[in-house]
Formats: sequence, C-alpha cells, structure tokens
Amino acid sequence: MREERIHRINFHRVNAYLLETEDSIVLIDSGLSGGYTRIERALEDLGRTNTDIHLIVLTHTHYDHTGNAAECVRKSGAKVLVHRLEAEQLRKGFSPFPKGASPLGRCVIRLAGLLSFAGEAFDPVEADILMDEELDLHSSGFPGTALHTPSHSKGSLSLLTDRGACFPGDVLFNILPRSVYPPFADNPELLRGHWNMLLERGARMFYPGHGAPFSRERVEAALRKF
Repeated sequence: MREERIHRINFHRVNAYLLETEDSIVLIDSGLSGGYTRIERALEDLGRTNTDIHLIVLTHTHYDHTGNAAECVRKSGAKVLVHRLEAEQLRKGFSPFPKGASPLGRCVIRLAGLLSFAGEAFDPVEADILMDEELDLHSSGFPGTALHTPSHSKGSLSLLTDRGACFPGDVLFNILPRSVYPPFADNPELLRGHWNMLLERGARMFYPGHGAPFSRERVEAALRKF
C-alpha cells in the first residue's frame, strides 16, 4: 500500500483535504469561494506548489465544497472528478440547497425559502472524470476508490483509501456532540445504508466535510441509536 498523509484545510465552516502520497497530491473538495490562499499555504507547508495537485475530487457540488475549484484548475492544471449526476450543476456553477434532514436543517431551509434563496452560485468548472456507482482511482493518483453515496445530494460520493481513510463529504457531519447526522440531506432514509456500507468496506477513520475527523467507533455508536 502507498504511504499516505492527510492534511486538513479548515475554512472555518467547511473542510478541504490534501491527500499526499510519494508521487501525487489529491485535493478533496475546495472550500468556500475566495479562500484559495488557504490551499496554497497548506501546499507551502508541505514544500509543494499548485502544480503538484494532480486530481481534484468534489464529494458533491454544493457551493461550500466547490468554491475554489475553478481557481485550483487554473493554477494547477489538475483534472476534476465529480459524480455524473452533478456534472451539469458544476458546469453551470450553481447547485440547489438540499432538503432539511433535522429540525434545525428544516428551519434553515424554510428560512432560505422565505428569503427566496434556492441555492448558491460558484465559478463554473468542467469535469474531466465522471463516475457512476464505483470508480477505482489508483491510476489517477488516489490510493483507493470513489463510491456513490447519494443521500446528502443525488451525486454525493465518498472516497475510501486502501488504508481505511474515508472522506464522506456531507454524508456524515461532526458539528454536534455525539452526533454524525447531517442537518441537510435530500434522501435521509439512505444514510444508514451508506454508513454501514462504508464500515463494511473497511473505513477506519472519517474525514468529514464539516468538523474534525473521527473514528469508526463513533459511526457504529450512531448506528445503534439510529
């Protein structure tokens, strides 16, 4: 197995990650618009530059995960991977808000509706690699697999490395104590199945889109309460 090093880039409300191996760097999500300097500083800390990024994987196309993708493409020349179901949203530079999956989430979505907000815009990007149900990414520089986990959004994907590091995007959250349940999801009834699948596939440590990383034991505990 390739040695891998994971570097979290905290955009305050959302995370991006650099996954570094001996011969490549993969950017997982890109944070909020206007924050690309955070990615550059993280690269500098590793003794790397923009052009060392070989692949950008977007776990889904909500604005807080795609905000700096276009700038990263311009500066790095990296290829972009997204699920086929959200490629058009990425191309248009607009994604709708997901549905509320918790009382707090439903309240936020109702407020957005009252204020006539249907979604958020970002700089459009043309994807280079489209995935469907599952895609082996070893040949693209990522030491693992992309899996379709369409619960938070229709094209949500999760990444799983050979060593058990999992990047679930917003299929799992870590913003409330003792909870991994996302406040927003278009199909919350699918969440449990996706969590189980990731555990069965060998996920050991989770690196969510929101909040600090956590171990599989926390997901197992959440499933017992589900």
